[in-house]
Amino acid sequence: MHSPATRATLEHCLAVVQDADVDDELRTLARTLLEHLLDMHDARRMRVSVLLLALDSLALVPGLEDCVRQLRATAARDAAPGG
Repeated sequence: MHSPATRATLEHCLAVVQDADVDDELRTLARTLLEHLLDMHDARRMRVSVLLLALDSLALVPGLEDCVRQLRATAARDAAPGG
């Protein structure tokens, strides 16, 4: 959950949001959510349940489908026994 790969995916999502064809309000909300997830990641406070809840919202942002899919896979691995 706190791997460099997870952080890189969150950063990639943030870059995608900047260029997404969405209104400013949705962009701002998505950016704020991703920045908060990055803060939680850096503080090693991110939990699977929190990430999954955030991903439900981020899945509504056009262009973030691949990012959301990658982060859901990360959450599934970390939630698995021994993950």
